[in-house]
Amino acid sequence: MKGLPVEIVLYTPERKDQLAELHSHFWGDASVSAAYLEWKYGNNPNPGTSRIYLALGDGRPVGMRGIYGAMMEAGSPPRKFLGLHADDLVIAPDCRSRGVVSTIMRAAFDDLRGKGWDYVFSVSAGEITRLSSLAAGWRHVGKVGELRRGSRRVDRLRRLHDKMSGMRFFHRYADRVRSRLERHLRSDLRGRRAKGPIKVGPRVFLRQEPLPEEMARLVERVPYDGRIRHVRDKAYFSWRFRNPIHKYWFLFWEEKELEGYLILQEYLPEVLVRSVTNIVDWEASDERVRAGLLQAALRLGHFPDLRIWGATLPADARSLLENSGFRPCVGDSGIADPQKCILVKPLEEGIPENDRMLAGRRVLDIADWDIRMAYSMHG
Repeated sequence: MKGLPVEIVLYTPERKDQLAELHSHFWGDASVSAAYLEWKYGNNPNPGTSRIYLALGDGRPVGMRGIYGAMMEAGSPPRKFLGLHADDLVIAPDCRSRGVVSTIMRAAFDDLRGKGWDYVFSVSAGEITRLSSLAAGWRHVGKVGELRRGSRRVDRLRRLHDKMSGMRFFHRYADRVRSRLERHLRSDLRGRRAKGPIKVGPRVFLRQEPLPEEMARLVERVPYDGRIRHVRDKAYFSWRFRNPIHKYWFLFWEEKELEGYLILQEYLPEVLVRSVTNIVDWEASDERVRAGLLQAALRLGHFPDLRIWGATLPADARSLLENSGFRPCVGDSGIADPQKCILVKPLEEGIPENDRMLAGRRVLDIADWDIRMAYSMHG
């Protein structure tokens, strides 16, 4: 198909309505898109780092790529630095497969390179994004190692539905199985509301709001090994969980001080992967607290599909998950699902891969990363 001539410009507030309309190709609702974009780019706690590149065709936005800033750290002692994350790639349906993506990205990289940035990160790239990005010069760091604890009842009903749908004399009964399946595809948290903390264990409380100051103090107290990660301070916790398209629940282990937290996330509006609940962050002062938080989460009720990224978790945390029924994600065919992955785009070429370092940590080695779902917009 012939390439589409477009002009690449930076987003300005005058195009707010047009941007929301374009982004609604992603969510299906311009008002939801507007709220999400304002939270993510307008209210970002690192002002001046976020930007949105727009492709204009005949004067209207036909494509976008967002770049948002996040405070990161690495090294021993830790060194803080601003990192740029690429997200929100949306192309109008009538303009896809016409070279718009590559045009946007070339312009974005030229602009960022000219401003002195060294890298752009993508920490939740899917399979299609990964393949196209590698062709455009991105480097593959590693997979996120998604683990899943599925409901046995839901998995059995899914298999039965798929089997009956393909059988000549039984396909008519598949709708009945589907109806039963639908009733079990909502977690017990989805309709739950809480005005205040709910005690769910001797020291564990369930809340719908974060405790930014207490959570930040806990992160400071927990020993840090210097791997590349996001800075989780009060500003981060105050902003991160205001995402208007997600719903969060917070499990806190409370003693004289906060000793641990586990954060659960589900997708809103309900048209988005409604059966999945994610553990997006999990921090504790010791293994006793870590294990207690996980068990408290599992006792909250029915979860049709509970997931966590496990690639960079410590061995004892992975053992806890395995002993609690978490397994590597598999698709309907029984083979491993394509995993989300971490990608890095170096803006300065000609440097040997092993020499790409941040505070003494290798940028392209997943062993030098501490990656959690909360660091991406996936969670």
